[in-house]
Amino acid sequence: MVDVYLDFLCPHCQTFEATQGPDLQEMAEAGEITLRMHPRPMLDATSSPAGYSGRAADAALCAAAEDPANRYPESAALFAQQPGSAGLPDEELIGILEEATSVDISDCQAEGTYLPWLERVVEPEAQQAVPGTPAVLIDGEQFSGELASSGSVRKAVEAA
Repeated sequence: MVDVYLDFLCPHCQTFEATQGPDLQEMAEAGEITLRMHPRPMLDATSSPAGYSGRAADAALCAAAEDPANRYPESAALFAQQPGSAGLPDEELIGILEEATSVDISDCQAEGTYLPWLERVVEPEAQQAVPGTPAVLIDGEQFSGELASSGSVRKAVEAA
């Protein structure tokens, strides 16, 4: 079991996705690991206006709810177009994910379908499990290697 905690506004998470994302996707699709992604609204207060992390996580969950395979293209697209502290408006988030996944998430995003779950369940659980983002747990143990080093998580999974 591999648990990954990330925030779509976190620049280190963007680096993590670029270096570890392809390996995690390949291992999950090959059935070598069970991959659980935990998008966090951790940096909500740092965007202006506040709330970008939660809205981006909500958008990602909206797309993944349509098809779990959307998890890979959605994350790559959100990180590829990661904004600065200004965040992105919902219309842009919807467009990014529709282009990446061919799924219309506009209703789900407008309703903020997953925001309560992110705020009341995901974030409190994440605060107990890991100190920040990005973070990786392999069979419940926090990975302490270099997250920005390509292949490091794969090697740790294979060694576990």
